[in-house]
Amino acid sequence: MKGGITKRLEQVETALSEGKLKKALSLTEGIPKLEQHHEWIADAARTCLTDKGNKKACEEAIKMATAKVKSTTELPEDDTSLEGLEQYLEPKVEKTEEATEKPSEEMSDEEAYEHCHECHIVDAVVKFNDIAEGCQDAEVIDKIAEHAKNEDTPPTEWMQCLIEVAEKPSCGQDKYKQVLGELSDYLQKEDSPILKEMDKGEED
Repeated sequence: MKGGITKRLEQVETALSEGKLKKALSLTEGIPKLEQHHEWIADAARTCLTDKGNKKACEEAIKMATAKVKSTTELPEDDTSLEGLEQYLEPKVEKTEEATEKPSEEMSDEEAYEHCHECHIVDAVVKFNDIAEGCQDAEVIDKIAEHAKNEDTPPTEWMQCLIEVAEKPSCGQDKYKQVLGELSDYLQKEDSPILKEMDKGEED
């Protein structure tokens, strides 16, 4: 019987196969066990945004994200090869110190994402672009795409970009401000060096 996560991953895979990046992002957003999947899909979304005229590059990025997601939905029981069969024949032993380390490692991964300030900025950029597309705000879409062309765009520049978009009157201004407010609250709570760097830049 398939669990909730496996079922959701299959829904994500279906959304990607149909090219529905927004749906795939929303299905994986805010779920600790799907944080890595969300990042894979966000990477594909950034590729599509970087060069909207290159449809092939976008399709390849989505295919790559789909393959990565699919690799996590295949259960060992569905594997018909003999590789790794021995471990199913070994007698089960009581939990050892080594066995109890795995959950803590998984928790560390989740905590690592929770404290990944750049990851949250990327998520905010994706949301800003979704809002801009909904409002058909070509100026904002182009502004985000211009920043996305440079893979080395620093977080402070992305933040400045989001601030400029949110401060300019537009049909999506309220939504922009809400997303930016949530991001700012998170960065302040984390005492992020990104905010400190921005403050230092303003002082200079």
